[in-house]
Amino acid sequence: MSDFEKWFKATEAYKMMEEQNYFKMNLFFFVTARNQYSHSGVQVAYLTWQHQQAEIDRLSSVLDERTKEWLQAIECGTYFENVAKPLKAENDSLKSQLNNMEACYIHVKKERDDLQVRASELLEGVESAMVQLDNWTTAYEILDELRGEHESFTETRQKVEAQIENGARLTKHQIDL
Repeated sequence: MSDFEKWFKATEAYKMMEEQNYFKMNLFFFVTARNQYSHSGVQVAYLTWQHQQAEIDRLSSVLDERTKEWLQAIECGTYFENVAKPLKAENDSLKSQLNNMEACYIHVKKERDDLQVRASELLEGVESAMVQLDNWTTAYEILDELRGEHESFTETRQKVEAQIENGARLTKHQIDL
């Protein structure tokens, strides 16, 4: 006995058909060649059964798919809890470190800029000192020349004084030195 026949025998329609079956013929005689029941009422019920069974099979398939999707979603949730959540925490930590590094970089850059300004000021001071040193070097060279000329003048003066002491007179005459 098929599932259809078991089900159909449990319905009120079957009870009504049995009551009207005066000749006690087999209501469930199945003609295999035509793939149908010989009694039209049973055949209508069978076709309805097949249609409903197809719908049940389709819905079962959909339910199976949805169940798989739910299981995958649950696995995904488990994955999130076990893998993605710690990765997110690590990512947040790395973002925090990056922000700290950025703040440190900005601070170091500001220090570098301040030092660069100070170095430029010192360089200007050194360049100014170099110009001044060049001026002083020139002044020392002039002083050295003047000292040399002064020594030469002093020697000449000493020679003139010696000549005057020896009786020479200052005239338009040339004195040999």
